Amino acid sequence: MRFVVVRTVKVGLRSYRQARLVITDVPEQTDVGTVMLALERAGKATDFADGGMAWGNHEVRPDRQLPEGTTGVEDAPVIRWEDMPAGKATLRRITLRFDPGDYDMVYRAARRMNTSLQAWCVDALRKAAINQD
Repeated sequence: MRFVVVRTVKVGLRSYRQARLVITDVPEQTDVGTVMLALERAGKATDFADGGMAWGNHEVRPDRQLPEGTTGVEDAPVIRWEDMPAGKATLRRITLRFDPGDYDMVYRAARRMNTSLQAWCVDALRKAAINQD
């Protein structure tokens, strides 16, 4: 089974749909949500954001349910399902700089939670991001 990431651009009254990625060899009972989650875990979802919005102007569809007029399916990049690290996240690195007082406060908060500074920061950032949606 194949899934396709499609970008839609509206110009006036017309919509133009372009395939951005094709995922092949997806197991038959896999749904769209599972494919999107796998793309997110693989670190590929950021490729499909417009205007600062995740998945902005993009959708994931089984290739048999593509909107009429979708172009570029045969020319789009292809990734095989088994080659996508769906079960584990691809790590990304950020660097944080704190003034000494803030660092001590964050470090103590992590210690109170009996966790590492790394784990505490990741958890705090994740919670903050979820609360923004």
